Amino acid sequence: FTLIRDDPAVYQNRHTSSQIGGDVLLREEWPGRFQLAAGGELYRDFLRSNSLGDRAETRGAIFAELMAGGDGPGVVTMGLRQDWHQGFGSFLSPSFSGSLRLGSQLRARAAAGRSFRAPTWTERYYQDPVNSGREDLDPERAWSGEVGLDWTGVRSRHLAVTAFVRRTEALIDWARSPSAGEDVPWETRNVQQATFKGMEADLSLLGPGTIRWTLGAMALSVDSDETAGFISKYALRPLVEQLRVSAGRSFAGVLALDLNLKRSRRKGADPFLRLDSRGSLRLGNATIYLDATNLFDAEYPDVTGALAPGRAFFLGLEVISGGSSG
Repeated sequence: FTLIRDDPAVYQNRHTSSQIGGDVLLREEWPGRFQLAAGGELYRDFLRSNSLGDRAETRGAIFAELMAGGDGPGVVTMGLRQDWHQGFGSFLSPSFSGSLRLGSQLRARAAAGRSFRAPTWTERYYQDPVNSGREDLDPERAWSGEVGLDWTGVRSRHLAVTAFVRRTEALIDWARSPSAGEDVPWETRNVQQATFKGMEADLSLLGPGTIRWTLGAMALSVDSDETAGFISKYALRPLVEQLRVSAGRSFAGVLALDLNLKRSRRKGADPFLRLDSRGSLRLGNATIYLDATNLFDAEYPDVTGALAPGRAFFLGLEVISGGSSG
């Protein structure tokens, strides 16, 4: 990694990562009633880096998942996972999901679970002129849940509506004081608590002229106990609003055109409008495609806070041979 392309002497990082380990998965099925999956994994990770240092850690897990009611109107899945990390100990993660058919066209669904994420080596040890990791980070822990409805109608109409919430403790984020200036590096830290609540809806249908339409909307709120005087680099700056419209059509089975328009807003930033497109031509077992991204040349920050790439065009070729693509 070179921080400044025209002046590589400012900062360069070279590292090599490797991993050894394996996993075992066993499945058992009772037709029409139950399915059971259980297993475990064990890995040893290695890193050699002039910035992060020479590191090695062991981690493992055992897990089991039971699904009931596969042939009936309702399906329930229950899971349990026990993680172990050399640096952060053990963590138990239960999970639950289920769905129930409410008629020939409507299905309700719900899910809940607990999760664990150990900080990466980058988040703990990385150092460069603009970023500084902290070795004393705690792992993230979170509870999440969602409920939703799926409706399927005639002419390929499908509507999905979902409400969700995620409550996180010790959320890992990069932050710095806005008054510190650009010369002060971003530093990792644990946010005591952060709650994300939102809703999203997607409608797909086949319109006149066999045009495939997809309409979508998403709204998200973030409530956090972040330390006063700090600004978040990415974890507390998610997309909080988005409207999506996509349209696609095929011509004679060989030519296809797709358009994707989004109006989005990230927390703490102004909304932006982005248009992407793809045209493709199939010639036997080959497909030529042309992608045009950010056609409006919108200026907006990406998830890292850096300015997103402007208008760009990509020409590609995909060839399928012997059941694989390359």
